[in-house]
Amino acid sequence: MIMSNKWMSAAYGEELRRFIKDYQIEKLVDFPRGGVFKGVGVSPAIMIAVNTKPQTEPLYARIQRPPEDVATLRKEIEQSGIAMHNGALAVNGFALVKKDVTDIFEKMKTAGAPLEEYVEKKIFRGLITGLNEAFIIDSRQREELIETDSKSEEIIVQVLKGEDVCKWKANYRNRYLILTKIGVDIDEYPGVFEYLQKFSPKIEKRLDQGKHWWELRACKYYESFITEKIIWPDISQTSRFAWDNEGYYCTNTAYFISTKNTILLSLLNSKLIWKWLSSKTAVLGDPDNRGGRRLFTQYIKKIPIFSPFDDNLIDKFIKLTHTSIDTQSKLNQSIGLAERRRLEKQLSEAEAEIDSLVYQLYGLTSQEIDIIERR
Repeated sequence: MIMSNKWMSAAYGEELRRFIKDYQIEKLVDFPRGGVFKGVGVSPAIMIAVNTKPQTEPLYARIQRPPEDVATLRKEIEQSGIAMHNGALAVNGFALVKKDVTDIFEKMKTAGAPLEEYVEKKIFRGLITGLNEAFIIDSRQREELIETDSKSEEIIVQVLKGEDVCKWKANYRNRYLILTKIGVDIDEYPGVFEYLQKFSPKIEKRLDQGKHWWELRACKYYESFITEKIIWPDISQTSRFAWDNEGYYCTNTAYFISTKNTILLSLLNSKLIWKWLSSKTAVLGDPDNRGGRRLFTQYIKKIPIFSPFDDNLIDKFIKLTHTSIDTQSKLNQSIGLAERRRLEKQLSEAEAEIDSLVYQLYGLTSQEIDIIERR
């Protein structure tokens, strides 16, 4: 069968993965860069399966560019293909990595609990406005609204988009959200109402809205935005989990966990956790060539989080985490080249220490660490 490769990791492919696990898959041939069919942007995959119970390990091959002919394709599959044990073909998403990496992931699972249990399911998505051009404003527009009516400031809040989220600390870009929750008395905010009326034809057509055209859609966790939290973008090429203790709201291109636990931030930003995510998440484009990982809740909630923490390591984690947050905050500012290089070196050293502590937490051997580091 020839189909999109997304079914192997995306949520919508779960039923197909559940169905196929009872049958023998002989080969999975993945074309992450696409280009197989002229004029078609999709990244396809070939699955060869047999109507028997699983007996042998499937062969997985990632083909970077379409071959000239079938003979060339067969040869490349033989040369680059890796054997996968059947445990890698999990219903919640295929782990398309070698067995030695999968064994490490299994070790991680036994060391703790899924993230959603660890944080008591406090994983949230940013707000959907239905029309960002109306509800997301810059500092100049904010000042104009407040000059028109000082009460406007009460429902204008700082907001982040996914693109603003850097590893360790977001880079706030002076964006604001007009927070017209359901039930807001719009008559109390004439300046905001007059401004939104300019967009009323488009606002009224939104699928996502409240009881009145000027209201945002219902949200049960507004209060969680103003708590301490870990925030990350919905799509990223690298690990970009950031600490927020400034009460930023965020749009639907970002997700967040309401927590006071800064150590969790270090775990999420570690090489080990990113390796786990890289094997589980769907990707836009070619994962080996700047393809963006889809960091949706369905993947994030399953990250195996070590627990309980060793008391001897807590202080080290806290110190390194705060060093990383503070250093990235300074890097987000306009600084000279020499100072930037110094800070980047300082951050790199802190991250290396964090990675070492994370390996220690999960009990990885030197051989297993080498597997993670070299890939």
